[in-house]
Amino acid sequence: MNNDPVKTGKIDSKTSPYPYVISTSKLIILSITTFGLYDLYWFYKQFKSFKAEKKWKITPWIRALFAGWMSYSLFHKVSDATEELDQKRKLHYGGLWSFYFILSILWKLPDPYWLLSVFSFLPLIQVQNTINFYWKKKYGDKIIQSKFGKTNYIWAILGGAFFLLTIWGTFLP
Repeated sequence: MNNDPVKTGKIDSKTSPYPYVISTSKLIILSITTFGLYDLYWFYKQFKSFKAEKKWKITPWIRALFAGWMSYSLFHKVSDATEELDQKRKLHYGGLWSFYFILSILWKLPDPYWLLSVFSFLPLIQVQNTINFYWKKKYGDKIIQSKFGKTNYIWAILGGAFFLLTIWGTFLP
């Protein structure tokens, strides 16, 4: 009996090669409502999936912890992997990395300008779309997209309330 999910069934983020295929709305909502902490989890999941797929010799959680610097290698590898499948599909990883890096360090700005760092998800949208394309092109309809789960809703609601309170406290006397 063949238990290889790649050959016999569906592939999700819990099945090797652990593709983390998500919607851009999930990425945006969770990035904003967690003040960018979700981005670290996103990087961890992406490094883990490409490590399994491409046999990288890396430690995903360390790369995620230093995502500001390490995102360049992820963006570059995603671009290369996608171009292997479709020559027309290009990811301008250098510009996206620069944009991500700049946005991610804006939290050091004084009030209220530090809030600009919340937009660090913007370059990740194009990267996620390219990643989604890659996995779907490679495995077709076997890929299962990660949906909003109970934990995601809890984070979004609590984080959203905290985000609104932060905006209120920053701009109102």
